[in-house]
Amino acid sequence: VTSAAQARQVISEGKMAVFLSLEMDTVFDCDKDYIGMYEAGEISESEMNSKLAAVEAQIDEFYALGIRSVFPTHALNNGFAGCQLYKGEVFSIMNYLNRGDFYQPEAALNPRVYYKQPKANLDASLQGHQNSIGLTKTGEWLIHKLIDKKFVIEVDHMSDKALNAVIDILWEEKYPGIIASHTRLLDLFEADPERCWEQMDIPRMIKIMQLGGIISPMLWETMEKHQKCVAEYLQEMIDISAEGAATVAYPDLGEEYQKYNNGLPYGIPTTWYNQNGDESDDIILGVPFGTDVNGACFLPYFDNCNDDFTRVDYDHFDALYPGLYAPNVASVKIDRQTTGNRTFDINNEGVAHYGLIPDMIERLSTTEGIIDVNALFSSAEAYIRMFERMENYSDTYPARDEAYWPTADTEYWHDNK
Repeated sequence: VTSAAQARQVISEGKMAVFLSLEMDTVFDCDKDYIGMYEAGEISESEMNSKLAAVEAQIDEFYALGIRSVFPTHALNNGFAGCQLYKGEVFSIMNYLNRGDFYQPEAALNPRVYYKQPKANLDASLQGHQNSIGLTKTGEWLIHKLIDKKFVIEVDHMSDKALNAVIDILWEEKYPGIIASHTRLLDLFEADPERCWEQMDIPRMIKIMQLGGIISPMLWETMEKHQKCVAEYLQEMIDISAEGAATVAYPDLGEEYQKYNNGLPYGIPTTWYNQNGDESDDIILGVPFGTDVNGACFLPYFDNCNDDFTRVDYDHFDALYPGLYAPNVASVKIDRQTTGNRTFDINNEGVAHYGLIPDMIERLSTTEGIIDVNALFSSAEAYIRMFERMENYSDTYPARDEAYWPTADTEYWHDNK
């Protein structure tokens, strides 16, 4: 589908609505910062304009083909931005083979990101690391072009500096078309060099949700309450907005979400969309999962925490949820999935493939405190509402009155320069 109206129509027929996105290392064939090169005197103005025109032509072409969301960067640095640092050597080698240079990390104040690479001469004491490349001049130009065209901007895979810069632009424009579609929350981790890389945190998560965007934790991290964490903060934002509060509130969401920020609760602001008198564009409690397995990564097996979860009772496994769009669609009983002569049971084999995700949701939802099942099953509606806000975006929608846009502190450890 290519519009929110099409998505609603397809879903009302009991079918799946799919929006198409671009996620690749060199999107729009942009491997260099053409504007930066021009400003440095490395190429002429006509060369720069020619390169930018080629990028813009691809933007128009892919939009005409039905693409509606774009990742400005992926696993490698490109002409738009630096990528998030991965700990695996293979990504740095790929960056060298494609870009002519290895990752260039630098020291940062983020205590959760470690870059464990051979021969990387970085002091890891009392600090973390980040990609030294942020959003380029050409990347800034791209973000504004995507806003003009009304694309959903996917912010996963960006370096920490690039993510900050993109959020700054979208905040200035009050643009609602933003999603972190397969992310993880650094706040829920202790400082562990084996597990962490540049990713989302609670303050920037709050700012994205305040803009009207979507946060979608990775499937595996959901078992560690990432989806629940997002849902609780989002619910607080909705409640505060319904009360008409115009100031930042500081609810107590528990110590498990206060790994840093000096142990203080994070400020939660109101949202304009829930105060504008139009209920149709209200931000609702909707938090999806992101998979991003690519045929290579593991899906949840429950092996490290099997005792924490109830077993799925396949004899009484009916539809997971009443249904939001198609109440007349017959209820479906879910049995063990069979492919050929192989029958899968999540209790014994974990999520062996995507077909067992309903089984996984059943197992998670019957175990208290892991996920918010209402937020999960409202996530399609939340995404469509985000898309509708983006379709309606203009110079006057949303309103730019700063009284409706209290700023959450997202710079408690970042260096945004």
